Amino acid sequence: MGQLKPGSIDDMANSMAEAIDQAMQVAWPAAFGQSLPDQGKRDRQVLFVAIANGVLGYLRDNLAALETTVVHDTVDGHKHHLDFDLG
Repeated sequence: MGQLKPGSIDDMANSMAEAIDQAMQVAWPAAFGQSLPDQGKRDRQVLFVAIANGVLGYLRDNLAALETTVVHDTVDGHKHHLDFDLG
């Protein structure tokens, strides 16, 4: 079974929290025309870690709501498609 890494304040490397932080660094200048300031960086990291842990924890706790369907059979086996809706 694969593992998804939400991240922690002490280890954000290769985690969802790091991906959120990187997305914020792209979104901020697009919205405000300037680089993301260093001020408040630790606060943002705590927020991103909390969001990532909350999202992945919620998905883990609600696996029954995530469904896969067979898209098509191939020579190598069959392929699945994962889909879920946001309520």
